Amino acid sequence: MSRVVNVAVFSVLLLLSGCLGIHTSRRSGSTSSQFADVECQCPVKNGTVAVIHFRSGDFTVQPAARQLIYENIAECIALRISENPNLKVLITGHTDKLDTLDNSLRLGKERAIAVLEYLLGAVFENLNDPAQEFGGFPISSEKVGNSGGISDPDSAAQTTPFSKDALRNHFCTASAGKNELVDEGDTEEAHARSRRVVIEFVQECEQA
Repeated sequence: MSRVVNVAVFSVLLLLSGCLGIHTSRRSGSTSSQFADVECQCPVKNGTVAVIHFRSGDFTVQPAARQLIYENIAECIALRISENPNLKVLITGHTDKLDTLDNSLRLGKERAIAVLEYLLGAVFENLNDPAQEFGGFPISSEKVGNSGGISDPDSAAQTTPFSKDALRNHFCTASAGKNELVDEGDTEEAHARSRRVVIEFVQECEQA
């Protein structure tokens, strides 16, 4: 199998506008692994953060994807949520065209939920790490508003951790099934490109 197919089947594809560089906190940089080599930065408001690919008929998040979620994608999301309490993270699952529409919608949703669970844990760790600072202030020592986000960073501090329930309010999941193919072709490479989850920042979405 060619390197291109390997990337599509096993990797997280980090888009040019979509992520922080690994170990380059809050600045643009490069990510490098056997699966992807790209220059990227974290979008401030709306925009794609990352695209995660899957094996045929499967919703298991592959090890390379899990690693980049924990080392890279979570930091980007934690940073932007700390800066913008109203920001939402939309996670949309997609499939290839080989199954029925109903089955593809189900599988797409399973993929989105699988990614959500990894993201929640990783972003939660970032937001509640006392050694981690985002936007110039430590998340774990700021006031948490009723909406679940950070309220006023300039007001008196209140040592209330950012709860998982509050964090979950920032995330939404959806499934497009096979309705939004990346490639209409009939090759395995074409199918692999469409088997994905897209993580993006939006201003509004229905809660996960």
